Amino acid sequence: MKKSVVSFFLAVLLSVSLLGVAYAETQTTESKMISFTDISGHWAEAAINKAVKAGYVGGYPDGTFKPDQEVSRAEFTKMLTTALGLKSVSSTSGAWYQEAVNAATEAGIYADDFKSGTWDTKMPRKEMMLLSVRAGITGYKQDYDMNRNLYEGAKAGLIMGTSPGNIDPDGTTTRAQAVVVIERVLAVKRGETLPSDKYAVGAAEILWHKTNILTMLPQYFGNPMRKANNEYIEFRDDLMQSVSDNGKIACSVTKLVAVDLDDPNDPNRGLVTSDDFRWYSNNQIYKLKGASGSYAVFTTVDIKFSENHGTNFVTPCSTTIYNSDWQNAKLNATDTSNLNRDYAFFPWDSEYNSFMYGIRTDIKSGTITYTRGQLIPKQHKVSNKEFVVEFSGNLRNEGVKQIYSSTLK
Repeated sequence: MKKSVVSFFLAVLLSVSLLGVAYAETQTTESKMISFTDISGHWAEAAINKAVKAGYVGGYPDGTFKPDQEVSRAEFTKMLTTALGLKSVSSTSGAWYQEAVNAATEAGIYADDFKSGTWDTKMPRKEMMLLSVRAGITGYKQDYDMNRNLYEGAKAGLIMGTSPGNIDPDGTTTRAQAVVVIERVLAVKRGETLPSDKYAVGAAEILWHKTNILTMLPQYFGNPMRKANNEYIEFRDDLMQSVSDNGKIACSVTKLVAVDLDDPNDPNRGLVTSDDFRWYSNNQIYKLKGASGSYAVFTTVDIKFSENHGTNFVTPCSTTIYNSDWQNAKLNATDTSNLNRDYAFFPWDSEYNSFMYGIRTDIKSGTITYTRGQLIPKQHKVSNKEFVVEFSGNLRNEGVKQIYSSTLK
């Protein structure tokens, strides 16, 4: 046989071998490492090479890895279970990914969570975290919702933000992102402590329960109270709403967001924009824009009016951070560069007074949005008692509800 013919058949056999690997993933071994043509300088290059060496992901017959190609639910599940060394104990037949789905289910990583779409659906980041948090974090509860997953994943360092303060829960997952997350899952399971993206953690917490105070105010809320059964008391954002007796007016807190006034890169810094945001102390008014040494905790409130609501004067609902020693504590904010006080409210002007004591409106129907806030020092000075988040409904004189409670560390 001529040399050219032999070369031709060898080339054909090599091509068939590469194409015969399951579902486009070539299971590359350490002895046959591929030098991919499209990952040099890529942000995930090191993780990709590590994953390929481990054997739970491979490249394509054309010598590429395609790091920015989106992955499906099936592809991610296959990669994750292979990396974890999980095998299904059930007999497997059907789709190429069925054994991986069975293995994930048996391990408690998947619990029939995907109610729409198919296993070929491109996987959003929040679903990637759903499986990854269950796979990597000890003590995880399977009934946590998607947003709680994002928070737990970000807090553990499994997922970072796509930009400052943006965790992009509905964004699709790329092959590079999948590999990096799986490598982090493996690291956590080895007992390693990973760095986290504070801005991403805060963004995920807001998605979870409308606030970021656990992330931003750990010195106040880092030690949550426990129930009688020794479970932590959760932040009750579902209680931050009130409806008038006639059902025509509804008031709800949509966000409770803490901003670090000393951090120019704080992703929520954009809330500190209005000159109306000021507080009063010692017969002087101080502008929030010039403040430091503290957090500004913004409460955003929506008041919705239905037709024929029957009033032109409403006292809005509100959320406040409270401590029993603060009530009689004297405010002493004399210098915006050294805020020597334990709390103050803003804005302090006619808008503040109307917000606190009532809103006059002739609106027939629609929604009014207000923002007010509270200055909280980074180092408290008057109390070591518990700190509480309280909600005042006001629309039907329903009193104060406790939303969250935490003892100091």
